[in-house]
Amino acid sequence: MPSSNFISVVFPIEKFTSVSETEERVNSVIRCVKNEFADYEIILVDNRSGLALSDLNIPDEDRLNCYVLAMATETVIDVALLAGLERANGDYTFVVDVGITDVEKQIVPLYELAQTGVDITYVRNPLAARSRPWQRGLFYKFLSRFGETPIDLYATRSFLISRRALNAIIRNWTATTFFNEAAFASGYIPQFINVSQKATDRRRTARNEQRLAWGALVRQTNFPLIIGKAALWLMGSVCFLSALNAILVRFLGRNIFGQEEAYVPGWAFLVVLMSGGLFITNLAIYAILRTLYVILDEGKSGANYIVERYGRL
Repeated sequence: MPSSNFISVVFPIEKFTSVSETEERVNSVIRCVKNEFADYEIILVDNRSGLALSDLNIPDEDRLNCYVLAMATETVIDVALLAGLERANGDYTFVVDVGITDVEKQIVPLYELAQTGVDITYVRNPLAARSRPWQRGLFYKFLSRFGETPIDLYATRSFLISRRALNAIIRNWTATTFFNEAAFASGYIPQFINVSQKATDRRRTARNEQRLAWGALVRQTNFPLIIGKAALWLMGSVCFLSALNAILVRFLGRNIFGQEEAYVPGWAFLVVLMSGGLFITNLAIYAILRTLYVILDEGKSGANYIVERYGRL
């Protein structure tokens, strides 16, 4: 028996997708939600894909439930998803991760799990996560180790979100938020179902990856404090060793390595140590500047994007 709930499906469409692939997957999602829910809407977020979505071969009765959200400029996938989420009207909203196959088969299991009293459910795919680039894997491990929010390293972007959880996610979204972080930081405890498949890695650009990663590290961890403390300890150690070396050379004629050395040459060693300290200081200043940049960026009222058109397919 179909559920009495209304479901929204946010379906991102980017440059790497083809018309045939998009058509097949949209129709598969429609068949699933049509049979399982009282009503539905499909929000196709066109992130400057270049595809003629009006030519998609979708039955006329189903096209009435399909909407196209065309972004004015290409943006990072996380912001494109936010644009779709802000226009979702369903009791539940399902986010399609185009990086995994047969995602429509996960809608019903996620919904059944949600009926146990869970506001956020998602698909977990450990096999795909193992194929991540090492830089991204290191970032996730650092975030899970030091972060305030327990982000799942193996979570995909396929989430089923209740209306109240969605409101919390949108309210707390900022310009430097990536989707999974927003879901896990919403205050609701997510539950998951496992799949095991080799997913296509739909990567963000290196620039967006760096920006989102730095923002998450600053916002979710005590990363700036770790850098600051390390710099203080290092500078303190350098100063201590410099002073000790100068004293040993001055009174014993030997440096801290036990080598005989005249007083004047000891000054050169001190300069080398101080140079290293200044280098680390510069790195710390760089980290502070980047942190201030993120803080200023956080002051904005959410992520900025421009919608070119929003209407029925």
